[in-house]
Amino acid sequence: MPELTIIASCNGSGKSSTGYTFIPKKSLVPFDYDKLFLRNYDSLLDSDFREEMAKNMTTAAFEEAANYAIRSKTDFCYETNFETHATFWAEKFKTA
Repeated sequence: MPELTIIASCNGSGKSSTGYTFIPKKSLVPFDYDKLFLRNYDSLLDSDFREEMAKNMTTAAFEEAANYAIRSKTDFCYETNFETHATFWAEKFKTA
């Protein structure tokens, strides 16, 4: 049975730096929303819409990765600060 691992903590608490130590299967790479957001943000031209565009790109990438894991029944790991929809993805994986 596939496993969902959620690394949850406050912003700046070290999720990206130390979160991988909590992953049962070391070959699994956590989806790091903040890191991908920054990469997307830096790739865009400066504009009033830059932050929103980077957020939309990153959210779409996360949803695609999570939904792929659900469809293919593979392990998945992500980091979150529980800012919004704290249990949405856990419930979605549980019922899949």
